[in-house]
Amino acid sequence: MSAQITSAVASLPGALPPTAYPPLPAQINAHYTAQPMTLDPLNFVSPQAAIAAGADPQKTYAAWQRALASFPTQQAAVAAGVPAGVVTSLWAASRSAGAGAPAGSSWLDGSTFGIKNIYLVAGVAGLALLAGGKKGRR
Repeated sequence: MSAQITSAVASLPGALPPTAYPPLPAQINAHYTAQPMTLDPLNFVSPQAAIAAGADPQKTYAAWQRALASFPTQQAAVAAGVPAGVVTSLWAASRSAGAGAPAGSSWLDGSTFGIKNIYLVAGVAGLALLAGGKKGRR
């Protein structure tokens, strides 16, 4: 029965065979074939999508961290359209000395375990002085 319907439809004037499709209009075909594919990581919805498309992972994460560093807060980044998961995962890295920090920043300006490194160094130095001072008091 379906063979009869297919042959009846195919015999209609102007009907195309089931596998033939009309060609795309010239302006659409030229536009899509003339545009080279770009692997700019910021043209994708997330760093993971850019990497999946073939972008270099290190350059991708560096570009996204620089882009996030331009926002004053996480809420501003999300309001601008950056996915919340991307903001959450890359926010701390975008604030570190490697991405978008001033050129004169040092390791002491960063933070480890959520504590500024300068305070960690001062604490360790204080403990060392206390521990060293008790040895000579006996």
